[in-house]
Amino acid sequence: MQKIDHEEMVKHVIKAYETQTSLFVMGGTGIGKSDMVLESGVRLAKRWKMNPTTDLDAKDEFRIIDFRVADKRPADLRGLPDLSGDKTVWKEPEFLPNEGRGLIILEEFNLADKSLQAPAYQLVLDRKMDSYKVPDGFGIIALGNRRKDRANVHELSDPLKNRFDWAELTPPNPKDWIDWAMDEDLDPRVIMFIKNNPNFLYKPPCEDNSLDSQRKAFPTPRGWERVSTKITGEPDEDIQFYSSSTVGKDIASQFENFVKLAEGYDIEQILEEPETAELPNKPSAQYALSSSVAQYYDKGGTKTEKQNFLQKVCKIVDRFKPSFGALLLRLTIKQDKKFASREIARLPEFKNLSKEYRNHLTARK
Repeated sequence: MQKIDHEEMVKHVIKAYETQTSLFVMGGTGIGKSDMVLESGVRLAKRWKMNPTTDLDAKDEFRIIDFRVADKRPADLRGLPDLSGDKTVWKEPEFLPNEGRGLIILEEFNLADKSLQAPAYQLVLDRKMDSYKVPDGFGIIALGNRRKDRANVHELSDPLKNRFDWAELTPPNPKDWIDWAMDEDLDPRVIMFIKNNPNFLYKPPCEDNSLDSQRKAFPTPRGWERVSTKITGEPDEDIQFYSSSTVGKDIASQFENFVKLAEGYDIEQILEEPETAELPNKPSAQYALSSSVAQYYDKGGTKTEKQNFLQKVCKIVDRFKPSFGALLLRLTIKQDKKFASREIARLPEFKNLSKEYRNHLTARK
């Protein structure tokens, strides 16, 4: 099976829509399969000058319809019979579109048992079920987990397999995920922890029968996004409490210990004396410190106060290697994107950074 990254998945989904071919994308739990279909829908909607929506009734918009076959009964897919006339006519299911443009996402498709595969086969093969016909403006995309993901998946029949194009989405590259996390304003502590521990971005349970295989909570890209939502605005000492239920106790403990690496340094003193204050030498402590410094930015401050803060940050990062300092700059800028990105480029302190430093920052934007 072809292995693809997230951008390649978007290309596959768009091509499947253009050619009205059915695509099945498999992949591990929580790595962004659904998100990439949504991203594909956003790009297709833009092409047609429409707004993307998940509202089934918004017929004038580009609809992205989440259709979970495994949650249905065979009778649900055919619709209810209409016995009012001389012949039995099957009413069209209300959860499927009958006009317009969009994508039908067959979520967790391989969780559906054999009784549901027959009507689904007709939907994929002929783009219809009994009297229902998939509108020409809609594409069909199926998503599912792999058997090794310990999901209760059912094997598809060979004829049904042959009607799909197949691809496997790989977990996101930590560097790419960090860029995404920056754009989405995830908590800086999560971003810096994954930067320092890239193997913890996605760490599913083992496939054997060891104790590790029994873990219910484990880190995934989707899980770290939830962690960010829960800890935003919360003190460092509550990190383990809020993240354990999502990524597991062991990873949550390491996450909290990582954040505590910055506790031995007086952030206010560092900002007061950015050129002379003691800075950590260990990479992990530098990442943790960068997260703490960035959160001191006051978006509600005066223009002069914010400019002064940016000047101090530039002086701090000049003492770091570009790989560390560029991340601190990016974390600071994301606190107030419009103002900070404009003002920091005007500062003499930024212009004094080495060419290597500025090139490194530009390359990561």
